[in-house]
Amino acid sequence: MFISKETIHTLSLAYLTEHSVVCYAESQSLAITTNKVILIMDHSQLYILGLNTFLTKVTQVTTLSLTDITNERFSTNPLSLSVTWSFTSRTNEWHFRIMKKILTLGDGQKEFINRLNFR
Repeated sequence: MFISKETIHTLSLAYLTEHSVVCYAESQSLAITTNKVILIMDHSQLYILGLNTFLTKVTQVTTLSLTDITNERFSTNPLSLSVTWSFTSRTNEWHFRIMKKILTLGDGQKEFINRLNFR
């Protein structure tokens, strides 16, 4: 499926704040009903927006406080095209694969990964 910066912005508009970073990722967790997600992080919250198969609408929204995130693991390989971010929040385990670069999204992926590195 084709995902664009405009599509990401339109789908995530209701959850964006001035200091938000946004990325497109694949969920590898059973805590959400879909594997295509938009991750939105500001200074206090993480929003996980589950997308339908055609990437046209949000089917599920999960909001997590960043202070509730424990057992955080972030793995990256300089030769890999993606990074893996996993953590526990409340009773759920979350796993995401984030592509380092998606041409149609500009620098959004990179900005999100940088925010993860400096958390």
